[in-house]
Amino acid sequence: MTEINMTQRWRGWGHEVLISTADRGQTYRGIMIVTPAPRVGDYVILSTGNPDKPTTRYQVETCRPCSDPADNYAVTLRFAPRQAGQ
Repeated sequence: MTEINMTQRWRGWGHEVLISTADRGQTYRGIMIVTPAPRVGDYVILSTGNPDKPTTRYQVETCRPCSDPADNYAVTLRFAPRQAGQ
């Protein structure tokens, strides 16, 4: 499994998460614009906006490519907090 850090805004295209719906923060559905493609089981690190706990981790549950542009993926992310020592 890969850890995909989506906390940094990159110049130009190719690195973004657009959340369309949320289920009390446990499940997110949205679009990831990223290369290479995320895979089911990968972890995605997102910013929280909280300086005391600046990031949180989600695991990719589903991922399907969008047709245009080719680096867009419709994903379902499930909250996957880090365990002690991770």
